[in-house]
This record gives sequence, structure tokens and C-alpha cells, in this order.
Amino acid sequence: MAGFPANSIEKKRLLNLVPGGHVAAILIGVILGPLLETYFLRALKMSNGDILVLFSSTLGSILWPAFAASIIVPVALGGRRSRMRREQA
Repeated sequence: MAGFPANSIEKKRLLNLVPGGHVAAILIGVILGPLLETYFLRALKMSNGDILVLFSSTLGSILWPAFAASIIVPVALGGRRSRMRREQA
């Protein structure tokens, strides 16, 4: 298994390369990002540039709001937590 960290010092060094981030999430993004872009562009070409094709199915109508919520909720909660910390200090 060449390429994988052999001991805990190497693992900590690898995790410090991405401050505040999770290595698994970044790897998933790097692997799936190009695929997502390819299929997104393919869908737009097949629909002649109509972006509403992404919302035309039931699955799309469920996944897009879930995606938006997964971005908005952590940002909103993070702002609320920082405000609470400032009030306590």
C-alpha cells in the first residue's frame, strides 16, 4: 500500500495540509467534481441550454432544495454560534 501514511505522524501531517477541512470530503469532491461537470454539461446540451430540465423530475425537485439547505443551514448556524460566543465574552 504505497502512498498511504504509515504512522500517526505522517497521518497528522496529511491532515494539517487541509486546515479546517476533512480529507475524505475533499477527495470525494476531487473525484466526483469532473464527473458532475461532465454530466451537467451533457444535460444542458441535450436540453438545448434549458436549465429547467434539472428541475423537471421528481428526484431533481427533491435533491436541489436538499442541496441548497445543506449549504444554507450550516452557514446560518455558524453565524448564530459566533454571535452567541461574542455575547458570552
